[in-house]
Amino acid sequence: MGDGGLGIGGAHVLSTCRRNVGLTLLVLNNFNYGMTGGQCSSTTPPEAQVGSGFLNRLEKPIDICQVAGTAGAGYVARLSTYQKDLPEQIEAAIRFDGFSLIDIWGLEPMPEPEHIEVRFTPMQTERQEVVILGSAGQRIVTAGEILCLAGITAGLHACQKNDYPITVLRGHSVSELILSKEDIGYPGIENPSVVIALAHEGVNRRRSMFGHLPKETLLIKAKGIDLPDCDNDVIEIDFKAHRIKPQDLALASLALMALQNKVLSVEMLKAALGIRFKASVLEGSLALVEMVDSINMA
Repeated sequence: MGDGGLGIGGAHVLSTCRRNVGLTLLVLNNFNYGMTGGQCSSTTPPEAQVGSGFLNRLEKPIDICQVAGTAGAGYVARLSTYQKDLPEQIEAAIRFDGFSLIDIWGLEPMPEPEHIEVRFTPMQTERQEVVILGSAGQRIVTAGEILCLAGITAGLHACQKNDYPITVLRGHSVSELILSKEDIGYPGIENPSVVIALAHEGVNRRRSMFGHLPKETLLIKAKGIDLPDCDNDVIEIDFKAHRIKPQDLALASLALMALQNKVLSVEMLKAALGIRFKASVLEGSLALVEMVDSINMA
């Protein structure tokens, strides 16, 4: 198990130690939730810099070796992934008659942070907020990332906050984006510049928001999506009529937004695509932007 599973399943670990069940538990400990963005886990040191900000400084990490030994484990060891005798140590733990646990420390390698060149002038000087309301499988989160990258190419600070359930390919998918010349201390959306509505699941998730939208907020929605009553300009596009696939709706909406000179420009969008994608995926994404341009001009 990982250190994430250790935090979630700690009670099971304690019970297994107490019962002296004849198995070996390898704790692959990298001190963070690496698969979901690097947030702090139950073993993160308080001095570490992680994706969840200061939260790891509020509590002490678990020393699983100390806890397991106290709970009754007969064999406990702490090792490094860099130890040459790691295989032999694991073998010894497996051969132990009873429950054995090895806390294996290993740091995840990461690439150097990519430098993104400032190439454009922001479309607007004031803070811009965008909400994308969709469903699982529509690549809502990816579209949000692309919008943030586009903002960075104009020298803006960018923030992305996502909301989706733990179910796979089911349910809502919402991304809230902020672009600002100033530091973004709080990721909450207050005055959306644009709301993109692509699926009923996302709209229902943020239904209460529509009654409080500023009058100048632009709404972009897919045909067939019903919106709560609101007094805003709405651009409706029939994606199916133009054979735009469900997984491309969010990117197509960003292109439409750029063509309206809202939040980002087409050049900023294309630059962001060049940063995010490579080869055939990039070609297909750029072709989609051009297709939306022709739809808009028709």
